Amino acid sequence: MTLCDGPAFPVHPLHGPHGRRIMAVAASIVLACGFSACGGTKKPLSLQAQTATRINAVIEDLQTRLGRCDRSGIASLLAPPLSNDATFAHGLADLCDRASALHPVFIVERLWLKNAETVRVDLQWTLRANATAPTGPPSSTGGRQAGEPVMVMGTAHFTFIGKDSPRLTAIEGDNPFAPQADQVLLP
Repeated sequence: MTLCDGPAFPVHPLHGPHGRRIMAVAASIVLACGFSACGGTKKPLSLQAQTATRINAVIEDLQTRLGRCDRSGIASLLAPPLSNDATFAHGLADLCDRASALHPVFIVERLWLKNAETVRVDLQWTLRANATAPTGPPSSTGGRQAGEPVMVMGTAHFTFIGKDSPRLTAIEGDNPFAPQADQVLLP
């Protein structure tokens, strides 16, 4: 027997170049069957989970719009009495005038389903920004100079109304949409 005659021992059909292809095809079929079994009918979310998903989307939208100081966008996410509250609108305008490069972070701690239409959200928030020079009377910026970075933190309780399209109707606690004199500005 010479080397050109082939191996002196039999080769298993799954070893060698053709065997690797067979194994790859078999593995693909097994994986495809496994994924299709897992991707069967999806269980629908409960009503509470659907509500929580909608509320989280609105909170994320409020956070994004506050970061851009999009006053009309924020107003579109409000419901009465907050949407008609001149103090809220003035506070938001004041915040946007006193700070630039806003970077808010809202962290939801708990959602309370009061009834089918009302949800209370407890959240912690942080607002980083750069102080700007006041245009009117001196403000309580804690002695910060224009352009200097500041950070404010607080705890708020948001109340949302509406099951299908929730809107913010009230804020209790520290309001992230307005500067408050009693909030500490951190470096």
